[in-house]
Order: sequence, then structure tokens, then C-alpha cells
Amino acid sequence: MGCKVYAMLGGRSDQDVVVLLALLPDERCSRLIAAMRTVQARPEDPVERLEVVLRPLRPGGLGWLVECNAVLYHREYGWEHTYKALVARIVAGFAADHDPGREAAWIAGLEGEPVGCVFCVRRDETTGQRLLVGPSARGMSIRGRLVDECLRFVAGAGCREIVLWANDRLTVARRICRRAGFTLESGEPHHGFGRDLVGRYWRRVR
Repeated sequence: MGCKVYAMLGGRSDQDVVVLLALLPDERCSRLIAAMRTVQARPEDPVERLEVVLRPLRPGGLGWLVECNAVLYHREYGWEHTYKALVARIVAGFAADHDPGREAAWIAGLEGEPVGCVFCVRRDETTGQRLLVGPSARGMSIRGRLVDECLRFVAGAGCREIVLWANDRLTVARRICRRAGFTLESGEPHHGFGRDLVGRYWRRVR
């Protein structure tokens, strides 16, 4: 008797969930399912087992990028609004006028949610400049994939070298640069984003 009642209640519960999901817009439904998958994942499961997809920018991606970068770097490093203004200028310039043959951007999606991005813009005819990696992809595997995709694009575009500018506080960026074959070229102190920082230039020659 107890098993029959349990099965009956379980069936009704499933029906209720189906009805609730049907009432949600497609985007919210997809986000809910992705969140449930994340909850079901075991804590020891590596990030690599989850589906990470790199894709070009889509409508809404630029706004997400600016906002998430501003929130993340304020929370982790205390950077003020001028950092958000810098990111917004980079993004706006890319959106308004870029050369698809020499400049590109990608967003990494994890289970349907954006978790990181990379921008590659032209510095001159032979040099690419990687401007932005982030904001919230944790673990070097996702960030590394973004960097590798950028390097492949630079090679295909015919650039002989690529330059990255990053502040000294970004320790993960330093590790990724070294892993990808970048060499620290120079550094200079500056006051930016409400903090005293040291900007460093990294270069990779093909």
C-alpha cells in the first residue's frame, strides 16, 4: 500500500514540475535546467567533465561582459568604476568598428551560462594584442582554452607576434601567459582603478 501511495505522489509531483516548466520562458527554463545539472554534479567532478563551448559574441554578450568584469574585479581587487569605463570603451570600440579578418572575440559557455571571454584586436599590421580575458571562468582549463583559441586566430590572421598588457595583481594571468609561451617584456608602475598597480607587457613571437 505504501509503495502505491509513494508512486502516486511521485507521479503527481512530476506532473506539477512539467506544468511549472511549461509556464517559464525558454531562456529561464534553460537556465533552471543548467543550474539543476550543476547542483547534481559531485563536488569532486572536475570542470573539464562539464560541457564548455566557445562561441562568437551574440546579442547581449557585450553588456554581460562589461557588467561581470566590473563586479568581479571590484569584489576581488577593489577596483573602482574607472575599470568598468575602460572595459566599456574596449567593448564599444570593438562593436563599432573591427576588422573580422584580424580581430575577434569569443565567450566561453559552461552548461549554457557565460563564464569567460577573450578579445583579440590588432595593434599594427604584424602584431595582435589580447586585451581581455575573464571574467569568471575558474580554473586554468577554461581560461587556457580561450587563450589557445585566440592564439590560433592570430596565427591564421598572419600576425607574427601577440602582446598582452596585464596588471601584476592578476597572478592567474601570469601563469597562463607563461604556459602559452609569453615572455615578460617590461613593467611600469601606474595608478589606476583607484589602486597603485604595476602594468606588465607580455609578448609571444611565432
